[in-house]
Amino acid sequence: MTGDVETESATATADAMRSFNRFLYGYLALLIIAFLGLLRLFGYPIAIAVALAGHLLIHAPLFTLTGNMRARTDESVAAVRDELSSVENPLTSLWLTDAAQIETDADAGAIHFRRNGPLGLTSKQYRLVATEQPDETIVLTISRDGRSIVTARASVESAEAGTWVALTAERTAVHALSLVMMTLLGSTIDRLYAAHGYDIVDDSHSIGLRVPW
Repeated sequence: MTGDVETESATATADAMRSFNRFLYGYLALLIIAFLGLLRLFGYPIAIAVALAGHLLIHAPLFTLTGNMRARTDESVAAVRDELSSVENPLTSLWLTDAAQIETDADAGAIHFRRNGPLGLTSKQYRLVATEQPDETIVLTISRDGRSIVTARASVESAEAGTWVALTAERTAVHALSLVMMTLLGSTIDRLYAAHGYDIVDDSHSIGLRVPW
């Protein structure tokens, strides 16, 4: 990426993380207010039971999310393919906080990166593996704790108007809170793609129910 694009990308990523953290802080505040209200109306047993039931329901991995995007960029095919195969791609930018947290595992052919939660109270490690198929499709897999959470397929084509990228990403085991967050932060995520130099031509998402067996 050029210097201007790198600067815009870093700014958009920081903005996305701030929006993400603000959403979580607001969610936690609502939880506290709701719990105190239940506590005042019904007492400890019912308030705790409702809070636990609500927490389990909101965080139950009941959904799958599939996104399809087609975009144009002025970058060369080689530059785009290199970016999509690294942690610089927009898919992983939302998970990153700083470059010092990136560690390449040459033996496993994978890249490990860590993301801190709100206030730095939690930290989760992710693993990115990028492979190239015989048809030159780039397959990206992001996993955590040995479990795949995002699988994406990207194809890159050269044209007179620039380089075209078609990306399909599927996130499995998505809970309701994540769906609400992605809906509210949709414009922020689009800004992140634009900051990477992608002019989005078509963008669509679909939600499905997850079959646990």
